[in-house]
Amino acid sequence: FRSTAAFTLGVRQPRHAGTPRLFVLSAAPQSVEEAKTSLLKEIQYNKPLLSSGESIIEFLGTNGGMQGTPECWWEGCFILNSCNTLARSLRKRTGPLLDGAPVSVTVDNGVLQIEMDMVVVGCATGLRVHGFIEGARNEASSMAASVLLDDAEFFEPSEEFGITKALSKCEAELRPELPSAEAPLVATLELRYSDDELVVARMCVSGQDDIMLVLSKVHENVMTTARARRG
Repeated sequence: FRSTAAFTLGVRQPRHAGTPRLFVLSAAPQSVEEAKTSLLKEIQYNKPLLSSGESIIEFLGTNGGMQGTPECWWEGCFILNSCNTLARSLRKRTGPLLDGAPVSVTVDNGVLQIEMDMVVVGCATGLRVHGFIEGARNEASSMAASVLLDDAEFFEPSEEFGITKALSKCEAELRPELPSAEAPLVATLELRYSDDELVVARMCVSGQDDIMLVLSKVHENVMTTARARRG
């Protein structure tokens, strides 16, 4: 979560001048529902958000309307869909995200928990990151939120032979890059779109390129079931 952190919820490293961006030509969406479907399809399987996806987000912000957005729009249970940079960073250090296992985000009265499963030395290994989120102060937008991540833990999502070795590898190679009380991650979220199904927010971290977070809202029962399977 630091400037060289492995886990940044998708925060990219600073992009050097002259670095080419990817552009994809695609037909403009004709409705909000079509736009949401196209956006999720573009980033599924941990694929990166391209310029076409950024255009879709612009369409949603312009045509979707957010009149009914609650003041604390960050409260609730979510699945993080935009996982490209996160997945690449974890793969480089300890192991990839576990296929088919969602990255879940839960906020309850401002208490934030992010949970995921990785594959480390062939074993499913869990990671939880803890923090807080609240309305941003001194921000031009009333829809902004401040995030503080200051703790992380590894856990055993299921009984597997070799998990001790996997946990030891995580402690040695990933722990130094994760947020802690001594080295927290501080970020600002700027809401770009929100409805009953989807939330899109720009995440800003000092010294890093901004990144779009695309999250699907899920019922609390869905999250409870997922956690029960993980242990």
